[in-house]
Amino acid sequence: TYFSPVYYTMLGYENQEYPMSFETFNLLIHPNDKERVMPIIQDAIVEGKPYSVDFRLLCKDGSWRWINGRGKTYQDEHGTPYRAVGVHIDIDDLKQAEQKNRYLSAVTANMHDSIVTTDTDLRINYANQQTEKQYGYTAEEMLGQSLGIFYAESSPELLDEIRTRLADGQGYSGETIHRRKDGSTFFCEYRLEPLLDEAGKVVAYIGLQRDTTAQREAQQALMQSEEYYRALMQSIPDLIFIMSRDGTFLDYKADVHELYVDSHSFLGKKISDVMPEDVAGKFEKAIKELSGKAVAEFAYSLVIDGVECSFNSRLVALGNKDVVAFVRDISDQVASELTLENNKRQMDMFFAQSLNGFFFMMLDKPIEWNDLTDKEAVLDYVFDHQRITRVNQAMLDQYGAQEKDFVGLTPSDFFSHDLVAGRRIWREMFDNGRWHVDTEEKKFDGTPMIVEGDYICLYDDLGRITGHFGVQFEVTEQRNAQEALEKAKLAAEEANKAKSQFLANMSHEIRTPLNGVIGFTELLKTTPLSPVQQQYVDNTNISGHTLLGIINDILDFSKIEAGMMTLEYIRTDMLELLENSADIVQYAASQKGLELLLDIDPQLPCYAMTDPVRLKQILANLLGNAVKFTKAGEVELKIGFSPSGNAPDKGVFHFAVRDTGIGISEAQRQKLFKAFSQADSSTTRNFGGTGLGLIISDMIARQMGGKIELESVQGKGTT
Repeated sequence: TYFSPVYYTMLGYENQEYPMSFETFNLLIHPNDKERVMPIIQDAIVEGKPYSVDFRLLCKDGSWRWINGRGKTYQDEHGTPYRAVGVHIDIDDLKQAEQKNRYLSAVTANMHDSIVTTDTDLRINYANQQTEKQYGYTAEEMLGQSLGIFYAESSPELLDEIRTRLADGQGYSGETIHRRKDGSTFFCEYRLEPLLDEAGKVVAYIGLQRDTTAQREAQQALMQSEEYYRALMQSIPDLIFIMSRDGTFLDYKADVHELYVDSHSFLGKKISDVMPEDVAGKFEKAIKELSGKAVAEFAYSLVIDGVECSFNSRLVALGNKDVVAFVRDISDQVASELTLENNKRQMDMFFAQSLNGFFFMMLDKPIEWNDLTDKEAVLDYVFDHQRITRVNQAMLDQYGAQEKDFVGLTPSDFFSHDLVAGRRIWREMFDNGRWHVDTEEKKFDGTPMIVEGDYICLYDDLGRITGHFGVQFEVTEQRNAQEALEKAKLAAEEANKAKSQFLANMSHEIRTPLNGVIGFTELLKTTPLSPVQQQYVDNTNISGHTLLGIINDILDFSKIEAGMMTLEYIRTDMLELLENSADIVQYAASQKGLELLLDIDPQLPCYAMTDPVRLKQILANLLGNAVKFTKAGEVELKIGFSPSGNAPDKGVFHFAVRDTGIGISEAQRQKLFKAFSQADSSTTRNFGGTGLGLIISDMIARQMGGKIELESVQGKGTT
């Protein structure tokens, strides 16, 4: 048996330091290799075949070294082995390299990033499994393809730029859009590095490519989340403070003007050093409570710039170390609640002490009332589910009832005798939002009464009806008195009408014989008479005409009061009517030395549809009064016309009679348009008349759709 010195050296022994034999070999071989290797060697010995097998042998230092064992056995003519010749080659470095390659292959194959290698022309010669998954190509499809198949906007210029950078021994990295086999794109972060040989020459390139779509989306989501958080923090109206568990202020979010003290005065300090003792005590107590619950809340007040402000503080635990306090200024809310409470108190007092009856009639739940609702079905619900919930003492007194008699009553209870009428009333109230009505009702003891009520619907924020509020008071006595007054007024009007009819008839009866007396005096004047007789006849004639004028005035007044005067509208020559009216007083004016003027608007229509007799009667009365009460100067009749709309022949006539007479005082004007009245008692004495002329003229003017107005300055004249 022979083992060369190199064999000993290979295993770390000195030459012949250890006896070598087949048995020794069996002891040195690695246990994990023995079951695989020994059968191969034994088969080779038996069959005389050469063998080659890799295995590990134990070295002197205890390490294991990979050996490639090759050998052959020789047999005699009987097939019996008599010699074995072989060599053991040290392949440990090769095995280590293979193992490293297998490790690297496993690593690259299972990496979450895409890894490719290319030749110097950027053609792919290796792609790991992640590359197949990331781009959708198989490894076979990618082999030999240009690296440009991955770029969404591949161009020769881009690949040339990559080659230039890589050829200089530099890496090339960036982020761009890559394209998959199916045409879809994604953001990819990539890096290419050159592989150099021992001489420093570029022999290949290795590329790492990572899909950054999820990362970008996460970054975008994070940015949005941060932006949302910032916006949320800005939108929160509360002051926010971060404090440690011992009550030390660590941070805050608030405008400077919202702080109780300057930030330099409280950051890093405890609550008890900054806040009043009672407020600090509330904070410290709330912080202690957070050990047993997640949230603690309390209210407190501070005097700021001399004004008491109210705050609500809500403390939330941040882990086991810190606390966040949300502080909200509720001063306006507290003031509003106080105002609301005062208003409610005043309303309750008014409700209880008012002399009018008040009540609330609320629905069990709000109802929709519009053109789209089934109103009959809604009324079915209302009549059983709207109830009186509150009633004041005045209401109870009206009915002689107790509160228990009213509370809980529904519309069905009120209108059990006539549901149709009740539904009609409720429909009208809901349609209009309110209802005003006088109703005949009975008190609880059966006494009839008349009630006047206003009922107003109540609505919620969505516009739904929640019920109604009622105000009502008993008006039995007022209505009875009003009814009696109406009856008395009607009786008086009937009596006045009868009186007017009587006067009209009597005036007519008196006028007939009076006309006979006047006629006979006219005849007497044509007979020979002595001067004294002539004077008597003239006086009788004048008195008769005066009496006839009075009777005519009474007759006209009575006709108007009795509603017996009718107007006859005919086509009338206005110029002729004006001249005739002026002619009536022409003689009287000349007798007193008065100048009679007629001022006619050039735009005045020549004709008009009117009652010429009654219009002339009005003008004659006004002109007659002007002449009667004017001692010197002038009397003017002025007429104008105001067209109505676009029709020049339709409009309003304006008549004005102006004089320079005695005028009328303010106190005297109040009597002018009263029957049988004149400015003062001396008027009748000095000028005569009944006082009916002006009132008759005014009544006729109003019946014709007009009116008479008066302007006067005492001592200067009247218009």
